[in-house]
Amino acid sequence: MANNKTTKLEIIRRHPNLFLWGALVEIHEIGRYSIVVSDDTFNRGSAVVTERKYHCYVDGDTIQRSASTVDEAMILCLAHGRLDGGQEADSMAKGALKLLTNSP
Repeated sequence: MANNKTTKLEIIRRHPNLFLWGALVEIHEIGRYSIVVSDDTFNRGSAVVTERKYHCYVDGDTIQRSASTVDEAMILCLAHGRLDGGQEADSMAKGALKLLTNSP
């Protein structure tokens, strides 16, 4: 297979090394939602940094959003799945995350 990097879930399930946004660690599947976990290594100044990211998919399609925790990613998936994406879904997810992080 060619070395074309991709975000297409059906391809990266078979060929994890082709994931565009870093080194694929694992894929969580929860009903119609998928969260692709990756490590992205890059240079930040004089240091080499690796960040873990959680990329959100609904019905096998990327929503073009990622999060820094699996909880945040699940909230993004749910909001975008419920509201079919867009600014309203982002606002709903942001409100839910605020409730989650401010709860006792």
